[in-house]
Amino acid sequence: MNKKSNRNERLFPGLKVPEPPEELRRQVLSRATQALEREPRHDFWTRVWESPQVRLAWGASVLGLAVCHVVVPVGDAGPAQEPSALARTGSDDHQELADIADLPRLHLDARPIAASARTAEGAEADLDTAAPPAVTEENAS
Repeated sequence: MNKKSNRNERLFPGLKVPEPPEELRRQVLSRATQALEREPRHDFWTRVWESPQVRLAWGASVLGLAVCHVVVPVGDAGPAQEPSALARTGSDDHQELADIADLPRLHLDARPIAASARTAEGAEADLDTAAPPAVTEENAS
């Protein structure tokens, strides 16, 4: 057991790799011959490219789009117009929704309102007394 093994010495002298079956070579060669005799399978995009029906459909769709581009009128394509009087009077009732829609922009270095109103001394006093945080008007609802 204390004997160091030599790298050239076989670890398992009685173990031999089994020989392949006799007919395996014949089977492999016959299947390879069959594969070479068949036509190669084309992938999806090759079949699409070579298909006359698909090329005809593509050409018809391009022609249809070109005709629609010429025939269909552009109409009033442009900047949005002023809303109608009915729409303006209906939106007056939704002031709360208008307030939500007109929110200020967000800034990455903005501080919360509660933190910016507090001073450093007030922050230390809050930590010492362990009082619950004050509710601001913004979070009162």
